[in-house]
Amino acid sequence: MKPIPFEEQNTVYVAEGCGDLPAFKQMPQIISCFEFTDEEIEKLKLTKKIWVSLHSVEMPPIWLGVDKPFRFASNEDIDG
Repeated sequence: MKPIPFEEQNTVYVAEGCGDLPAFKQMPQIISCFEFTDEEIEKLKLTKKIWVSLHSVEMPPIWLGVDKPFRFASNEDIDG
């Protein structure tokens, strides 16, 4: 997977040895978007697993999902 830019992003996190991480930051949450390669999609279909690794001293609450986590004026989720 690779992090990808998205319309709502308002910052980019940069760390030595890592690629840039486009993100939306509005405390207390930070949202980023990742895109799978075709090979990863095929492996995901077989294993049904995603591993998460955070560089942190504590495990913060996290959410993983396939629906875009932004609400719009119509109060409906917009896929994207």
